[in-house]
Amino acid sequence: TFKSIVKVKYVKSNSGIHKTTGKALVYFRKDSLTALLKYGDIIFIKNKISEIEGPKNPGQFNYKRFLYYKQIYHRAFLTSKDWAISSKTNKKSIYAYILELRYKIVKLIRTKIPNSDESSIANALLVGYKAELSDDVRQSFAETGAMHVLAVSGLHVGIIFMVFSLFLKFLKRDKFGRIVYFIIIVLILWFYAIITGLSPSVSRAATMFTFVLIGQSINRLSNIYASILTSLLFLLMINPFMITQVGFQLSYAAVIGIVFLQPKIYSIFTPRFWLIDKIWALFAVSLAAQIATFPLGFFYFNQFPVYFFVSNLIVIPAAMIIIYTGLAFLTFEMLSFTQVSDVIANILEFIIHCLNKIILLIRELPGGLIKEFYLSEIGLILLYSSIIFLLIYLVRKKTVLLIFTITFLILFMANKTNLKYKNLTNNRVVFYSINDRSLIGFFKGKDVSFWGDSIALNDYYTLKYNTFRDLWRNGIKEKNVNKIEINSDFKNNNLLIKRNFIKFGNKRIFVIDEKFKIPEFKIKTDVVMFRNNPYIELKKIQEDIEFDKIIFDASNSWWKVKYWIDECEKLGINYIDIRNDEALILEL
Repeated sequence: TFKSIVKVKYVKSNSGIHKTTGKALVYFRKDSLTALLKYGDIIFIKNKISEIEGPKNPGQFNYKRFLYYKQIYHRAFLTSKDWAISSKTNKKSIYAYILELRYKIVKLIRTKIPNSDESSIANALLVGYKAELSDDVRQSFAETGAMHVLAVSGLHVGIIFMVFSLFLKFLKRDKFGRIVYFIIIVLILWFYAIITGLSPSVSRAATMFTFVLIGQSINRLSNIYASILTSLLFLLMINPFMITQVGFQLSYAAVIGIVFLQPKIYSIFTPRFWLIDKIWALFAVSLAAQIATFPLGFFYFNQFPVYFFVSNLIVIPAAMIIIYTGLAFLTFEMLSFTQVSDVIANILEFIIHCLNKIILLIRELPGGLIKEFYLSEIGLILLYSSIIFLLIYLVRKKTVLLIFTITFLILFMANKTNLKYKNLTNNRVVFYSINDRSLIGFFKGKDVSFWGDSIALNDYYTLKYNTFRDLWRNGIKEKNVNKIEINSDFKNNNLLIKRNFIKFGNKRIFVIDEKFKIPEFKIKTDVVMFRNNPYIELKKIQEDIEFDKIIFDASNSWWKVKYWIDECEKLGINYIDIRNDEALILEL
C-alpha cells in the first residue's frame, strides 16, 4: 500500500454535506492511478473511515496514542474503487512546489546512482526522503548509533548553515548587506527544513539558528541556553503536541547535552596535533550527546549502541562530505554541466558505498549492541534525575548534590529489582490478537513458550511488534523463547502439548481447527479455542466437550466469527472474540 495523511474538508452523510476539519490516515492499494497522486490533490473517498484501534496485546506499542499526538484519530484502507480524484483543481501552495522539487531531486539521484542502497542513503541525507531505505540499512545505522545521520537533524542544518554563510560572508561588510545576509540565510535554512520534511530536530535547529541570526543582525550577543529555550517555546506555541515526539525529545536532549558537557569533556585533554585535536573534539561531542540521550534510547528503542563513538567518528565527517558533494552535484546538474555532475555522482556513490560498508563492519563487531533492555516511565525519570544531579555535582561540588545522585540511583536500582521480582511470579497464558494468525504465549517466570502457526512464529517483525516489549518488560530475551509450531508435540516441566490438547499448569486448552474430528469420548477442558475457520456446529461441541468458555482467535474470518457469536448467544455459551477484542490473559 501507499500510506498518506489526508486533510478532511467535507463529510457527506444522509443529512447532507458537512464542512469539517481534521486529518485521517489513508492506505491506498498500489496501482497506476495511486502512483500519480500528488500533494494538494483533492479526492473523494467512498469508504467507512474507522477509528484507530488501541494496542491489543500486552506491552504492545500504542500506535493509537502515537497518532493521537499528531491529531490523527481515524484511518481507511482503500482499493481503486473506493476513491476518485475531484474535478476541481487545487491552487498549488509554496509547500507543494517545494515538495515537487524534492521529488525531482529524489528521481534525479535515483537515476544517477542506480544502486538502491546508495541512492536511498543519498536521498535520506540530502533531502530527508527515507521511504526507500531498506530494513537492513536502517537496522545497521540504528545498531551502530548512526541513525541520526539518516534522520536529517540539526547536524545537517548546521552544515547547510556553514556552507552558505561562508559563501555569503562578503555581504556582512555593511548594515544593508547584513540585512540581506540574514534574509537569504534564514530563507535557505527554512527552505531546507521544508524540503526535508520539517522533522522536529530540523525545526529545532532552524528555529535556533534563526534566533541567533536575529541577535547578530541587531548586534546582540546570543546566549546559547536562551536560544534553546526560545526555540523550544516558539515550536511548542505552534504545536504543543510536538513535545511528545521522540525526535523532538532526542534533539533537545542532545543539544543541551552537547552545550553543557562537550566543553567540560574536551577540557580534560589538550591534544598537541591538529588531527588528534579534531578527533578528540568530535569524540567529546558524541559522548556528550550520548550521555544526554541514552535513557531515552533505552526507553523508546530498548537498546544502546556500544560503539557509537567509533561510528560517529566516521559518519559525521562522512555526512559533511556527502552533503558538500551532493550540493555540488545538484549545482552542476542545475547548470546543465552534465559531464561534471555525472563524475560527481560517481564520487558520491563511492563515498556512500564505503560508508555503508564501514557501518556494516562496525555492526559485526562483538558486543556492539546492548539490546532488549526495558526501561519503565518511572525508571526513565529516576535515571535522568540521577544523571542531572551528578552533572550538577561535578560543577558545584556540593555534597548534598552527590547525596541526591546516590538516592535516585538507589531508587532506580530498587525499581529494576522490583520488576525482576514480579517477573519471577509471572505465570499466565496469553492468547494474542494478531490479524489472521494464531499465537499463544505460556509464561512461567522467565520460562516462555510460544505456540502458533509458522508465519506468526517466524515473522520477526510481527513478533517484535506484538510480543517483544512484553518479553523485555519481564526480563525475557527473545532467543530464550521456545517456539512450537501447530501440530507439533511438546513437553517440559510446565507445558504439555499433544495434538489438539494443551495443558499448562492448571489450565487445559482444546484447539479446534479445520482438521477437527469429533472425539470418541467426552473431553473436559477449561477453554475451547477455534482457529482457522473449522466447519463445526456449536451445539455438537456442547454435547461432546465440557468447557467453561470458547475463544475465537484472530485466524478466523470475521463473518465466521459473527455467525458463531450469534450461535453462542442463542445457546448461552460464554465466548471471547480475540480478533475484535484485546488479547486474553489467563492467570495461573
